[in-house]
Amino acid sequence: MKKSNKHILATAALLPLAISPCMSAQAQTVKFQNPSVTIYDLDGISNTASAPTRTATQNYNAPTIPAPSQEAIDNVAAGRVVTRAPVTTPSQSATQAPTAAPPPLDAGWLGAKWSGRVNLGASLQTGNTEQDAINGDASVKAKWHKFNGDPLHRASIKAEINRETENDDTTEDNRSIQGAYDYFVNKKWFINSTLGFEQDDIEKLDLRTTAGIGLGHQAFESDNLNLQYVIGPSYLREEYESGDTDDSAALRWALDYDQKILGSTLEAYHDHEIFVPVGDTNAFLLDTRTGLRIPLKAGLVVSGEVQFDWDNDPAPGTKEDDTTYAVKLGYEW
Repeated sequence: MKKSNKHILATAALLPLAISPCMSAQAQTVKFQNPSVTIYDLDGISNTASAPTRTATQNYNAPTIPAPSQEAIDNVAAGRVVTRAPVTTPSQSATQAPTAAPPPLDAGWLGAKWSGRVNLGASLQTGNTEQDAINGDASVKAKWHKFNGDPLHRASIKAEINRETENDDTTEDNRSIQGAYDYFVNKKWFINSTLGFEQDDIEKLDLRTTAGIGLGHQAFESDNLNLQYVIGPSYLREEYESGDTDDSAALRWALDYDQKILGSTLEAYHDHEIFVPVGDTNAFLLDTRTGLRIPLKAGLVVSGEVQFDWDNDPAPGTKEDDTTYAVKLGYEW
């Protein structure tokens, strides 16, 4: 047999073995007709070539192929494709640390965003008219946000004092403090609750107490424009120097507004609060404050404002209106 024919015979003998991995295992005799040619005798027929032969025995184990399940057969017949979720081993899940929630936006002390303002004004006049005045106010606000940035709840407190004398006569002497809490049901609407106390020696008012709840709407909230208003029922109690006391339910309306104008060189602001007693609507109370702020540097501001208060049913011997003009130097953060 020629050498080329031997190569063809070797290739033909190997082909059934390559395409039949599932054939039964059996002892196979390998004959080497030539050191460079290997012939596999699979059917037990030995080659009778005259060349000396060397034999070797090899065991072949066919791979085991599992039979498909009935469910897989049904899925293929129905044309369905079933995707199996990857299985996570216990070692993989144990090494994966839980994902921590992101911190709230601008979280500070107690997890809130804080802001505030302190203002102080004073005046002194000598000569034919001896006059001195002091005006001060302060406010602090804390606001908590959800993780998506929407407001969650807010707490605030503000206090104010005004005192003025002219020719040794006190013409103005009042002080007040008020706290508020707001719970936001969504980004714009919130439930409001307030508690306030006020004294006014000129109006002979020993103590005025207000407490109420209401529905509020945050129409705008940004660095350039803020507007919110609240309406709801309130409790009103007034105690006078004469010993008289008035208790009544009242309707409360409050508004807070501020806006930067001319770029950021000026800030206009206005807030007011109205109490209308349910039993006597003519005995309403009105407190307003309107002014302009001029930002300076490092948080310092200068403000000029007018405070106008009206008591439609004042104590005997006192006036309905009370007006204060003030120029203040303040700090805000």
